[in-house]
Amino acid sequence: MASLDLYKKLNPTVEIMNIQRNKITECIRYINDDISDLQLNCNHISEMLSQLEQLCQLHFMLEVQLLEEINYPAIAEQRMFYDLLLKSIESIKVNNDQCHTPAFFNDFNNFRLDFIFNMNNETRVLCDFISNGFRENSAAGSHEQ
Repeated sequence: MASLDLYKKLNPTVEIMNIQRNKITECIRYINDDISDLQLNCNHISEMLSQLEQLCQLHFMLEVQLLEEINYPAIAEQRMFYDLLLKSIESIKVNNDQCHTPAFFNDFNNFRLDFIFNMNNETRVLCDFISNGFRENSAAGSHEQ
């Protein structure tokens, strides 16, 4: 794990992505709370969904850059996953005129669960990949000396 901490110090992108992930999670939480507030009009929720979409786009762009830097082998699958998440936000936005309906809440809740589950899983996989890469590089370097 020490090598992963070193990587985080050498590449601030990892810390920036953690901050972005937290902002995305916070935005999702706000939208979830606002859906249940029947006094809020749907324009507010639509604006929050647009903000969520922008946060996700930025986060995914940085993560793809990091994946390219470390030669992550499943980058094509990651891009497809990110595209699916962005499309699901877009499909939720289409229904924003009915933002307090059970169907809208269900669609948003499905997105929320997909994001949280998959991002936690993907983060673990990426951390393992980075950590193992550093172990292999460290081992190769120690054999060369």
